Amino acid sequence: MTIGLMQPYFLPYLGYWQLIDTVDEFIIYDDADFSKGGWYNRNNIIVNNKKHLFTLPVEKAAKSKKINDKVFAKNIKQEKEKVLRKIQQAYAKSPHFEESYDVLDRIFQYNTQNLVAFNVHAIQSICHSLRISTRISISSSLSLDDNLTGADRVIAVCKEKQANKYVNSIGGKSLYNAEMFGLHGISLKFIEMLDICYFQHSTNFIPNLSIIDAMFHVGIEETKSLLTQYRLIP
Repeated sequence: MTIGLMQPYFLPYLGYWQLIDTVDEFIIYDDADFSKGGWYNRNNIIVNNKKHLFTLPVEKAAKSKKINDKVFAKNIKQEKEKVLRKIQQAYAKSPHFEESYDVLDRIFQYNTQNLVAFNVHAIQSICHSLRISTRISISSSLSLDDNLTGADRVIAVCKEKQANKYVNSIGGKSLYNAEMFGLHGISLKFIEMLDICYFQHSTNFIPNLSIIDAMFHVGIEETKSLLTQYRLIP
């Protein structure tokens, strides 16, 4: 069995969905430490031909540093409405606005204060729209040693899931060693997205935006086809 592991990002870029689509089970690393620079509650779209960051605010005060303990700010309903209006204004004239906005609207209407619960629902919703059948689970449901970090923790996840193959995003190539994984009977591969360009309402193509940019511009069916444009490297 092949698994992948990533933190619960908010409407992430195409490469995230390529990873989900290529594995048998995708584990959302929900009990990792929350990082201020992470993409848990923000992402980029195009506004006026430029990259634009949108954010759903979370409460600053928290007893725990874990992602799954983070909750949205008390005014999250109003903030969601503001973000949806911004997205609507930015993509109203895009070729596939209606079908894609319906998916996005259902995601934003999900009623929870918990950040991870919201993102898990969003991930599952887009997987359903893109007909990705990969099983989705969360790392906090596993029986892992809390002291394990880095590659040791990933290997422990693989063992609990009885996986013999682990696929990581290309960004982890400097972090993980194939020989170390091999000692535990696990094959390690890295997924690298190919250079993808599609029609955008911008002067020059802007890469690595939220998945919703592709959905609005080329539609759900074509976005699905883009999921195959990657290579697996050792």
